[in-house]
Amino acid sequence: MLESFVQRFEMAWQNPSAEGLVALLCDDVVLYQPGASPIKGKQAAYTDFSRLLSSLPGMYGVVKKSVETEDIAFIDWEIVFVSGKKALRVSAIDKFYLRDGLAYERTVYFDQLALYLSLMRHPGLWLGFGKYRFG
Repeated sequence: MLESFVQRFEMAWQNPSAEGLVALLCDDVVLYQPGASPIKGKQAAYTDFSRLLSSLPGMYGVVKKSVETEDIAFIDWEIVFVSGKKALRVSAIDKFYLRDGLAYERTVYFDQLALYLSLMRHPGLWLGFGKYRFG
């Protein structure tokens, strides 16, 4: 039996790699996230995931709840950024449109203000986050 999209997403985020994350995506994918330009195409997604994971090593994700049909998935999850012995947890909701079990569009929803306020309390993440987000 084939694993569901949500199961593959959950496994990919347990120990994320750019290769594992783009394996969930169609070639013509478009990724939307707050405060950033859309990421268009699987190669651009690979580049972005590579930058993210190299800038913030040790990060991972934990799925809390999900709903999935053949053509759409909603995933309620936490992104965990590791900073020494501490961790910053950011709650997010991802909405994926699916084609043949792969995502062709993703929009992530999270509270940007809460993220930035939390980052202020985790100085070990400042450099990595700045490197990823602002180049």
